[in-house]
Amino acid sequence: MIIEELGRHLLIEDRVRAEEHVHADRDFWNVISLIGPRDLAFPENYGAKSIHTERFEDVEDPCEFGSVRSVHLKRIFAYVDALDFTEPILIHCTLGLSRSPAVMLGVIARSLYLDGEDAPVPKALDILIQLRPIAGPNMLVARLAFEQFLPSVEVEIALEMVRSDNVLKGNRFHRS
Repeated sequence: MIIEELGRHLLIEDRVRAEEHVHADRDFWNVISLIGPRDLAFPENYGAKSIHTERFEDVEDPCEFGSVRSVHLKRIFAYVDALDFTEPILIHCTLGLSRSPAVMLGVIARSLYLDGEDAPVPKALDILIQLRPIAGPNMLVARLAFEQFLPSVEVEIALEMVRSDNVLKGNRFHRS
C-alpha cells in the first residue's frame, strides 16, 4: 500500500504472506524479517530487493528469554535510513500481529517525527491501522522503538496513545 504522507509503499504481513508478496514482486520489497532465535531465516532466493533480519521473541517482559533489546531497533532504523526514502518496506513476523506492527509503528512515527510532524504518533497510529487493521503492537517493541527518537518525557505519552487506541486495544484484548 502506498502511504502518501511518506511517499513509499509499506506492508505488514505474516511470514507466509510476506514470502508470497516478495516472490510475486521480485526485486521490489526491502524486507525487515522479525523472527525468533530458533526460526529459519527468510529465504534469500525469493527475490527481495534486500533483507534485514532481527531475531527476538514476541514477549513483552524484557527479562524473558529472547526478548527484544534496544540494539535490535537501532539496527532496524539504521537499515531503514540506508534505504532511499521512497524505497518500499515490507515488515513481517510469524503472524504479522504484534512484533511487525510495533516495528512499523516505530518506523512510521520516526519518519514523521524527523520530517517535523507535530504529532507523529497519532498520525502513525492511523497509518498503522490502515496497513494492518488486525494489529496489536507488542508494547515492549513499541517502547524501545519510541525511545530511539522521542524525548524521554514523550515516550510514556506515546505508549499511552497506543494502549488507549480503541482499535488496537480491541486487537490486543482478543489476542490475550
